[in-house]
Amino acid sequence: MNRAVTKQDQESVFAYLRYATMGDFLTTAWYGFLIWVVIVVLTMICGFILDAVGFSSFSQLGIPRWLWVTAFLGAVLWFLRGQNIEIPYVGFKAWVFLTLITAAVMFTSEIFPWWLSAPFIWAAYIAIVCLAFLANKGKRNFQKLSGQTKDAE
Repeated sequence: MNRAVTKQDQESVFAYLRYATMGDFLTTAWYGFLIWVVIVVLTMICGFILDAVGFSSFSQLGIPRWLWVTAFLGAVLWFLRGQNIEIPYVGFKAWVFLTLITAAVMFTSEIFPWWLSAPFIWAAYIAIVCLAFLANKGKRNFQKLSGQTKDAE
């Protein structure tokens, strides 16, 4: 089996997925599923509470939706200031995959009610995070196989 990884593959986040073991996959999938369940349950609880209180109360106060969404994003950016956010290099196939996932999330959030689209949206984002974790595990496995770390001894 050819274990050669090209320079471009080494820069790509998902190039090492093939070196992740089935045990890595099952563990990551299990934890990803548990995290998804917890987040979906919390989203449903918060969503139904906010529906009971009413988002429309912002409109009744004369605050348009775009303004409070902008204020929320501004607060998030304020708390993230000074943080390094690194966007990893992805190849063309990974870029197409991520673009299709984003399009599906946008389509779902526009067409379906929030309580139906929220589980899909969280599943899509958690799946991407799980793939990144698997790629990191695969990279460590590749380094062990090729003797690049002390763990190989």
